[in-house]
Amino acid sequence: MKKGILSVSIPLLLILLMSFSCSKKEAVPVGYKTIKVVTTLFPLYDFARNVGGETVQIELLLPPGIEPHSFEPKPADIRKISEADLLFYTGKFMEPWVEDVLKGVASRN
Repeated sequence: MKKGILSVSIPLLLILLMSFSCSKKEAVPVGYKTIKVVTTLFPLYDFARNVGGETVQIELLLPPGIEPHSFEPKPADIRKISEADLLFYTGKFMEPWVEDVLKGVASRN
């Protein structure tokens, strides 16, 4: 009798758990402004994409294969940073050029 109850209850419990894990994503509300995010490196891009989902518009600044230590941003890159709501970068030791760009962007705003 116990084997019969277990053999029925365990699959039902698994089906119940799986049905909750397949829940529908909530849609972005109408009129909701997406957040513009600029990232310097792909791991940060991937993080922002996974966390933000449909609520963020993400742009990767450094193309693959570019050395972040010695990267020199073009005027278009600086414009992307100034128009962004959020900038993800590793830090001043990995990307020392970012602080200079941020100072320039802050002085214009």
